[in-house]
Amino acid sequence: MKVQSARRLSFVPACVISAAAVAAMVAPSAASAGVQCSGANITGQGAAVEGVAQGVWTANFNTSTDAKACSGKQGNKAKPTVTYNSTSSGAGLRSWGAEDKSPTEINFGPGNAFFATAEAPNATQQTDIQSQESTSTPDTIETLPVTQYALTVYVNLPTGCTATSTGASGRLVLSDKTLEAIWNGTIKEWGEITDDGDAITGSGCATDPIVPVVRKEKAGTTNTLKKYLGLINKGTLSTSKGPESWDALSEGSLNVVWPTALAPTLTTAEGDAAEADKVASIPGS
Repeated sequence: MKVQSARRLSFVPACVISAAAVAAMVAPSAASAGVQCSGANITGQGAAVEGVAQGVWTANFNTSTDAKACSGKQGNKAKPTVTYNSTSSGAGLRSWGAEDKSPTEINFGPGNAFFATAEAPNATQQTDIQSQESTSTPDTIETLPVTQYALTVYVNLPTGCTATSTGASGRLVLSDKTLEAIWNGTIKEWGEITDDGDAITGSGCATDPIVPVVRKEKAGTTNTLKKYLGLINKGTLSTSKGPESWDALSEGSLNVVWPTALAPTLTTAEGDAAEADKVASIPGS
């Protein structure tokens, strides 16, 4: 696994780590059924990666020359729009009543007609969402796999430090074993990364601590990373919730729990961009 540099902010090529499905949760009642393009304007929210896909899908939603486009020529001649807000997977789940939520966050209707999550809703979350439904209209929730994305792990070398390896001049090379050891808290210093002739130079660089940065909120990207780490290490890890596997730590309320030995730094705002900004602001993270 190679780390690619962008100044001192680097990233692990995403395709090496994982590709995960993003699921969109939709309520069929949010739009009129049976008549093409007759629904109301709708807004959705959730995983940031879905925003990229929505930008492609909705760009020509009303203007495409395709006969099925909602251009005001079909059904009741309406021209409904679709808007998407990139919040986070956790925010989307909470807005429909899954797990940790407050009454002020729960919102149904055209203004929150669908949400996307990179972490497929587990049985508990599905039950929570279903419990918000009217008893007169049960089983109206649909989960649709809509896109795939690649995950990035950002790396910011310590100040004044440079890195190189045999296979990639100017870059560190991380094996799967090393990547997992960093996240389980076993590898704690930059000099402990020794794959493929890895070397980090500069005063004190080898003993500089690796500062792990993680999302403060439940996140689909966290789910994907932990699922991947679970393919590398299928054992259990010591956590504040007791011994847990990476797979168990990837879902539900355990999504925000990390191995005790890791002691990560949390982001202060929700979203992928906040995590990238946090890493960029902390040398050695």
